[in-house]
Amino acid sequence: MGERTRIAAVAVVAIGLVWMFKGHNRSATGSANSTDGVVASGVNAGVYGDCAKINAKAVLASWDNTIDSIRRSDATDFSGPQIFVHVSTERWRDAGHEGRLSIAIAAYCDAADTHGKGVAIIKGSLNEKLGGVVDGNYTSP
Repeated sequence: MGERTRIAAVAVVAIGLVWMFKGHNRSATGSANSTDGVVASGVNAGVYGDCAKINAKAVLASWDNTIDSIRRSDATDFSGPQIFVHVSTERWRDAGHEGRLSIAIAAYCDAADTHGKGVAIIKGSLNEKLGGVVDGNYTSP
């Protein structure tokens, strides 16, 4: 599969996720894919449920020209597992909204635990925060 085709496929997934961010979320006790069927409080169950439909590592690998490094850390008392994605700020901006969203969601999906708790932080070349996903909820500065 060519790079443009792969990016287009990721964009289609991202657009679907954007649709869900606009208020089309399932309830917090929805049918997301966790081992006991319960999604933690505050988790966007729609986004977490769709994590099973994407290959997060492959999506992140497809953006290797934008991503400089990925660092993971374990869960803390106040958050789920964390992933820090360092990107080229210029390439991040060039990726467009759908590209940025696909990177952030894929990072969250890669980090999330079985109850949907997880944090993905995107930092730029100057260590500035460019966006993130906390428990399936996307934020950008």
